[in-house]
Amino acid sequence: MQKMQRVFRVIVACFYLVFGVGAAYSEEMPGTNEPRFQAAISDWLEGEDKSSLGSFALLAREGNRAAQVFLGQIERRPWLHYHVTGSLSREERIALLRKDGGLSGKSWLEIAAVDTPLARELFEARKPYRDTRNAFALFSLGELSSAIPLIYTAWGRGGILDALEIALHPNAVKYSSGFVQPKIYHLPSMARMGWFSLDDPRLPRIQEKLHLVPAIDRVGAAMWGESERPRDIRDYVGQPEKLEEIGSLLLQVEELRPLVQYVRRYCPDDMAQVLGALQILEIDGPLTLLTLSPLETLIPSPDYVKSARFEPDLYRKFRHSEHHKIFLKRLNICANDMVFGLVK
Repeated sequence: MQKMQRVFRVIVACFYLVFGVGAAYSEEMPGTNEPRFQAAISDWLEGEDKSSLGSFALLAREGNRAAQVFLGQIERRPWLHYHVTGSLSREERIALLRKDGGLSGKSWLEIAAVDTPLARELFEARKPYRDTRNAFALFSLGELSSAIPLIYTAWGRGGILDALEIALHPNAVKYSSGFVQPKIYHLPSMARMGWFSLDDPRLPRIQEKLHLVPAIDRVGAAMWGESERPRDIRDYVGQPEKLEEIGSLLLQVEELRPLVQYVRRYCPDDMAQVLGALQILEIDGPLTLLTLSPLETLIPSPDYVKSARFEPDLYRKFRHSEHHKIFLKRLNICANDMVFGLVK
């Protein structure tokens, strides 16, 4: 049985790589057109969390795959639900977000993964030793908010060539050119230091795909915080002109407009420096991650950022980064006050 499952996963991955976005899962996710599911999605986008989560939970228990995948995805992103679930008992929280059974219940993604390719890939992405195939699949399915962090994950565990292969996926290069270019520049020195062998079979594959990467410009570099050497926060403390330079470039990025509107509301006289400070501290990837839907297949990002819940979610995501507080205050006071709720 396990052998058959592995063979099936290889076949699915081949479809992903050959045919591109969504081809391996071209059919609509079961349950998407259920009127009650659509109503729950509408309520969720309006910020009606308590009622919508209850509806999703009921649908998930009835076997609605779309509801199961949705709950399984947002469960691990506490800023999307903790303002509601944080006051619940452990049992109530499990009943709302997970399938019952055992001490902590079971992720709905694991349940849906039996016959839903997207659920399977999202669930695999949570495992500590996921492979590049999983990242390729998520990029092919267009789930950027789940796929982009896997570039950093691979890089962080020492998988330099794995990270570059992921970042060179056709659906990734728009977001990753600022990551790829400096890393390519430093590959020879990394090889000399023993990070990988020059005979590694991944190197020719990476070389073949470099034509996909647009020439990095100053905006792309600002997006990923890349330069010839890694940035150090100490280089920017007391240097507002440096933050201004970075933020002025970020103001040109179309995908960041929803974030720019949010910053304008709280720090209208300091927008560029605030954006620069946020970028310096961003550890998960480009700031565009903040404007991506948590589940693109069910809620396209343009619909998400236009919804009533986008700015409250953004505020909660910022607050979730409490460990950045001491650093952000040193960079820009208004950015600190905006993120941690001191500006009303």
